[in-house]
Amino acid sequence: MIPYTFWAFVGDVHGEHDRLVEALDQVATKYPDPNLRIMFLGDYVDRGPKPLETVRLVNTLRKTKGATTLY
Repeated sequence: MIPYTFWAFVGDVHGEHDRLVEALDQVATKYPDPNLRIMFLGDYVDRGPKPLETVRLVNTLRKTKGATTLY
């Protein structure tokens, strides 16, 4: 049997670091699967109050949780 994996697709973050953290917390609460996969679909920093923090978070999730990024 193939294990079922939950995917969270995230797009159009636009430098909204705090809102991204909130959304990821909600996903983790609703789907507490340790194998949860996250795919970021672009538009990370073109506007919004915290572009650097947003990029750092996305890169950290790539390195530590295997998140996928599409630019």
